[in-house]
Amino acid sequence: MAAIVKTTFQLNGSFKFIAVVQITGDAAGDISQVDAVQVSALTAGIGGVPTEFKIDSVDWEFTGFTGSLNWHGDVDTLALALPQYDGSIQFTQPLNNDAGAGKDGDLHLTTNGLGAGMTGTIIIKGRHK
Repeated sequence: MAAIVKTTFQLNGSFKFIAVVQITGDAAGDISQVDAVQVSALTAGIGGVPTEFKIDSVDWEFTGFTGSLNWHGDVDTLALALPQYDGSIQFTQPLNNDAGAGKDGDLHLTTNGLGAGMTGTIIIKGRHK
């Protein structure tokens, strides 16, 4: 069995969203490049279906492991490194997707040190681009 990553939306409006990513580890260990937020899951706005989004803030809490959020592209690009325990980042300017070639708008999650029984939560507040 693999670790579980589940994303739900507290808000999924035509312009802004709040995604809650819940992580549950198991004996299989770390996860690599698993979808944290899929742009296709965001609600269509006035400009139509979004193809990208910006991140306004990220809050997280991990029990004994670290993680990273990566913009998906031909080569995934680090968006944000998340140290263990907890943290909160509010961007003064939204964090843009700079994945380059092959970007599809999705945000991936990778962990380091995830083990059985470990849990984590990431709250991502963003807006359509």
